[in-house]
Parts: sequence; structure tokens; C-alpha cells
Amino acid sequence: MILFDKLLKEREIILFNTKAKYISSIDNYDKKLEQIKNGLIGNNKFITEYNFIEKEFTNKFNIKECLGYSNEEFTIRNTNNNYTCNTKIIHEDDVKHKIRYDHITYMLITKAYSFEALKDYYKLIFRIRHKNGSIIKVERSVFLFRMTPDGMPFSQLDVWEVSQNNTTYVTPSYYTPNYQTIMKDFYKLNSEILKIKFTNKEKEILSLKDKQLHNKEIANLLNINSVRTVEKHIENMKIKVENFYMKENIKKEINSAYEVLNFAKEYGLYPYY
Repeated sequence: MILFDKLLKEREIILFNTKAKYISSIDNYDKKLEQIKNGLIGNNKFITEYNFIEKEFTNKFNIKECLGYSNEEFTIRNTNNNYTCNTKIIHEDDVKHKIRYDHITYMLITKAYSFEALKDYYKLIFRIRHKNGSIIKVERSVFLFRMTPDGMPFSQLDVWEVSQNNTTYVTPSYYTPNYQTIMKDFYKLNSEILKIKFTNKEKEILSLKDKQLHNKEIANLLNINSVRTVEKHIENMKIKVENFYMKENIKKEINSAYEVLNFAKEYGLYPYY
């Protein structure tokens, strides 16, 4: 899995070897930031600005009101549960997915796409721990923000919102005209990083299992010659997941296609675009 220190190093390498085109129509970044701050209403939204050069949040607003943490506690390392920190803010079951999805997103925003500051963005839904110990869900929307005169981004603006979303899994979404292509690239990169790949037929079977279909119905719909062949595909998927768990030293059994499906959802391998 991708560790946070590795993410910091690779993010810098990725951003300075970009093939993407970045657009900004912002004349005064500080003035724009104040406008965004003034637009926050209530105690369910807060803002951080992360500087790619300094590798830290350089602006923070409304964090204590929402989460109870001081600005000194709400650091980039604490919000990624770095092993050197005593304060770990992200839910322990979600942090590995958050770090991996952030890493993939930096890879995506440096591909041959076009991104506009404060317009195109990446949203991630995950759980965090309030200072009082309670677990809450947040939606973090990540925008490119400040840019150098030659058009290179050097900060991102994160708008965090305490959410009532009932999504079970850490969920990434991309809001850009390139959405469909980016999602295809996302699933490809995610599969490569996890070193687990389902075949097209296996993906089709998972999709139909998600609709609660029985193996006989799946065989008929996919023109598979027998139920036993469907079962064989499911067995192959179970073996792939079991091998992944063994490699990651995760003590968990896979006994059914539905457990494979839950794994695929949890690790961002499903749905497919």
C-alpha cells in the first residue's frame, strides 16, 4: 500500500513532470480566498489550502468550529495518520484508501488533460474522528488553486463539508468535462497499484451479482454455456482476493461472490466505467 511519506515524494515528482494544461482566470488569489471563506455558512464546512512546495497546509479556516481541532493539530501528517504523529484524524479503516486515491488523483491531473483552477475538482467521501472522539463523515472537494506565472499549480484548495451521505465506502468522484475518460484511467491505475485485476467476464458477473441475480440467470444473460462456468469465474475471483489479503497480511476469508463484490467496492475496483 502507498504510505504517506511516499505520497509526499511522488506528488512532487508527478507535479513537476506534468503533461497537463492548467488554466486559471483568478487575478488575486488572496482576495478570492477571502471571498470563499466569507461564503461559508454554519459549522459544517471548513477550508484548508495545501502548498505543494512547503508540503503543508498554509491556510486553514473554521476547523475548530467543525471538528474541535486547533490549527496546530490539524496538520497534513495528522490528516493522513502518519506513524510519527500522536493525533490520527482519519478513520483507521479509511486512511489507506484516502492516501491511495489522492496518489492516483495526482497522477491523473498530470496526464494530458486540461484542468481549470476552482472549477474542475475531485471529491472524496470518508470518515474522520472529531476531537471529542465521535466518528463523522466528510466530503472533501479538492481544487487546484494558486499557479505560477508560467501556469504551474503550486497549491490546492480543499473545501471540507460534514456530510450526511450514507455511502458505505471511501468514494472518489471527478467533476470535469473529461469525467468518463478520467474514471477509466482511475480504475486502471487503481488496479495496477493494488496488483489485482478482474477480467471483463468477471466484471460482468460482479455487476449482475450486484443486482442479486443467481448463477443460472447470469449464465443465460451472458451466454455462458453452464452454471459451472460461472462458478469457476467466481472461484477465480475469490482466489485473486485471497491472494491479495495474504500479501497484505489481512486475516479475512472470502466465501462468496458477494464478499468479492464488497471487496471490489471497498477497494475502488467497482463499479466500472
